[in-house]
Amino acid sequence: MMANLFILSSFITIIVANYLVSYKWNKLTPELGGSILFFIISVFVVIAVNWFGNLTAEDQATESIYVDKLIYFHGILDKIRNLTMIIAMFYLTFGVYKEYLINRLILFKVFAIVLSAISIIFLLLVIYSGAFII
Repeated sequence: MMANLFILSSFITIIVANYLVSYKWNKLTPELGGSILFFIISVFVVIAVNWFGNLTAEDQATESIYVDKLIYFHGILDKIRNLTMIIAMFYLTFGVYKEYLINRLILFKVFAIVLSAISIIFLLLVIYSGAFII
């Protein structure tokens, strides 16, 4: 029941975000609109990965073989989550910077610089921790 509610709310949120970006915010460039939609969908992918990881907790396994496999599986889930968020953040930074190049509003430039700094710091921390898929 909870999985169906999660999937339904995810689809509704993605449809509403698609409607807002496509029809209501039509002054945006296609790059910024696409990057916003990609970021929203990526956030829901990350939420789904975390939710699936919580369903397969290590304390539910009774044998040591399964615990080892679950720990390995959770390591892969962490790598997928980190890679998805890094790609989404860099793509959102690209969309905001492209919007700045077209409109020349200083707000978009500041937002692009802040997003770029956050993305680079997150990338460096993930590489340092070893939870990154190359």
